[in-house]
Amino acid sequence: MKVFYEAKVEIVVADGFVDVYKKAIELENERYFINNPIFNSDNQLVSDSVKSVWSGNTVSIIKNIDDSLTIFIISRTLQNLEVAVKSFESMGGTAVYTNYREDRQ
Repeated sequence: MKVFYEAKVEIVVADGFVDVYKKAIELENERYFINNPIFNSDNQLVSDSVKSVWSGNTVSIIKNIDDSLTIFIISRTLQNLEVAVKSFESMGGTAVYTNYREDRQ
């Protein structure tokens, strides 16, 4: 059993947008908190706690000199990692390494 599933994705972005993409990708993979009100069937507030939201992936991003990004992603959950990789591929990125696709062949 694997502890982490891994992927390395490379993506070329428009001139001048490398820092913006890097920041956006990092932010969408951070934990953040939201209000989580719970109401009963009578529409009365039962709980108004805060809950943590996270994609389940951890990312590290390298800015390359040719206006591209190299994105390293790890996750304990294969499905979360697959969704992230497919998302980057739909943006024109290329998965140059994964340690899970070989398992399925």
